[in-house]
Amino acid sequence: MSNVVKIGMIGTGGMAGAHVERLRRTAEGLFEIVALCDVSDAALERFTTRLNLQNVKQYRDYEDMIAKESLDGVIICSPHTSHFGQVMYSLDHGLHVLVEKPLACSADECRQISAKAEATGKVAQVGYQRHYIPQFLRMKELISNGEIGNLHSISCTQGQNWKRGTTGSWRQDPALSGGGQLHDSGSHLMDALLWLTGLTPVEVFASVDNRGTPVDINSVLLIRFAEGAQAVVNVIGDSPYPQMFEDITIVGTNGSLRYRSENYSDATLTISIGGGPVETFDAASVTYPASNPDLNFVETIQGKASSVVPPVHGLRVMILTESAWQSGKENRVVTIPLVPLA
Repeated sequence: MSNVVKIGMIGTGGMAGAHVERLRRTAEGLFEIVALCDVSDAALERFTTRLNLQNVKQYRDYEDMIAKESLDGVIICSPHTSHFGQVMYSLDHGLHVLVEKPLACSADECRQISAKAEATGKVAQVGYQRHYIPQFLRMKELISNGEIGNLHSISCTQGQNWKRGTTGSWRQDPALSGGGQLHDSGSHLMDALLWLTGLTPVEVFASVDNRGTPVDINSVLLIRFAEGAQAVVNVIGDSPYPQMFEDITIVGTNGSLRYRSENYSDATLTISIGGGPVETFDAASVTYPASNPDLNFVETIQGKASSVVPPVHGLRVMILTESAWQSGKENRVVTIPLVPLA
């Protein structure tokens, strides 16, 4: 492989554009978009025009693209239920994979992807962006080094005008989405909860409201962890508030962390340790090695870095999601067969 990573895009919706823009901003000279694939001619036309990719080869079938092009990896931004087949096929044909969340639409599919990546030795990475955000990385540091003490109470809330914004789209079609807001934007929140805390959830009780749609819209999860902590997760998909917002509070025996953001901008992290004064974290004061999923993907392929979000993170989120759906459907506490990170 040359120093330039040759990439094919599977799916050319909004998130695909975000990946291309991040690559251009942070990995210039390290990658080349070789080919694009989408089942929609209109989507391809919008994508190529907006991102000035008119001269890049276009395909309607990803298997055809992989057969005909010399690729090192693919970035998958297709509807959720397509992920499993596309990831497995790409790994089977010697390609590295960066896939948008969710990794797949069942825990069994996620396990198969994880096993396939290990067997092939290829990079399989999930696009959970919070693993690269300075405020989240600082929270992870403080929790991991014990400065917050033993965690006992966590509260996570996410609000988005998701129901209205996705009306008529594939995201509200279970055959394509595999689930609703808990499986979509809410997947990021649950990944953050599991990754940040390192805790092992053992039980969940969930209340799920579809709000008149075929998929989950509002979900409230009460989670008990093996380490003794408890958490409440509130995913609001029918919020009239114009901006997406996210609030995370983590409390331990020696301190607390409070994260607040709107549309991933104006994010603030306040820290209180040992009863001392409340401090506001200055994100500009710290530089972390990996700045975004796409640069990390390219550099991992080149052997310059390690993958920040391997498939196990997607598997853990999917197990918790399935357990919450089961709890909401059966109106009972469900035991979570969650795998550890290591």
